[in-house]
Amino acid sequence: MIATVALPRVPSAWLEQTRHDGLILIPLSFAGHGGLMLSRDRAGGASGRFLSQYGGFMPVRSNPQPLRPKIRPYLLDAAHPTDVPPEALGDRHPASFYLSLRCPCPYQVIQFTPDDQSTGTQTWGVGTDGSTFAFIRANGTTKAIADGPLWEKIETAYSEWQNLGQPKRDRFGVTVGTRQWVWLDHPDHLITDLTSSHSPGRVEHPCDQ
Repeated sequence: MIATVALPRVPSAWLEQTRHDGLILIPLSFAGHGGLMLSRDRAGGASGRFLSQYGGFMPVRSNPQPLRPKIRPYLLDAAHPTDVPPEALGDRHPASFYLSLRCPCPYQVIQFTPDDQSTGTQTWGVGTDGSTFAFIRANGTTKAIADGPLWEKIETAYSEWQNLGQPKRDRFGVTVGTRQWVWLDHPDHLITDLTSSHSPGRVEHPCDQ
């Protein structure tokens, strides 16, 4: 089964319609359009890994998408230093996949350089929960300002990604059965629980094993 539309999780009905040992290829929209290859098992569930490269289709209409971020220059006056590089929110950065897994809602960003060259590149973002954030890179320093909880989640997720050894997307997978969850390297290493909603679960760091 090949899905040509992105979904927030694997529909249970698709498992019922796929024979055991069958394959399901589906892009999950919350994961930065991560292509997922699942193998159906005899017990009625499925498990598989994300593909190593970006890939996807437009999301289904029922999957909420953030609006275009609004530029509010006055917010930059309260910016504080951050360790998250602007590139981490782009699809080509290796951290972007993990950020999309761990953040509680989808978000959209835009990047630009002001015409007056007053700062370096600015990145503005907004999530489906209404949170907004902005950050700039100027004079060798990256600073951020946020309105709402989303940016704090992004900073926390970036720190987690570093502590986990900066894993790439093909080390992550999904198991689907009575529950659905995203894991790292092995189904026992929970990253995000998809069972009822896209809500992050507890991340087990290597020192916890």
